[in-house]
Amino acid sequence: MRSALGKERDSEDGGGGDAGEEREERTERRELLAERWRLRRDIAVGDRCRDLGIFFPLRG
Repeated sequence: MRSALGKERDSEDGGGGDAGEEREERTERRELLAERWRLRRDIAVGDRCRDLGIFFPLRG
């Protein structure tokens, strides 16, 4: 069966579990991208603080 957008859809009686897998992959990708942006922001803030002469003690 086709949706209004013309994409192929699984039939109700024997469709696969691809939709759930795709959703999980999208969620995982979104989480990875969010983590990448957080790291980029943290690095940028750290570089800016270093340039201004502001130093924070390392946690550990």
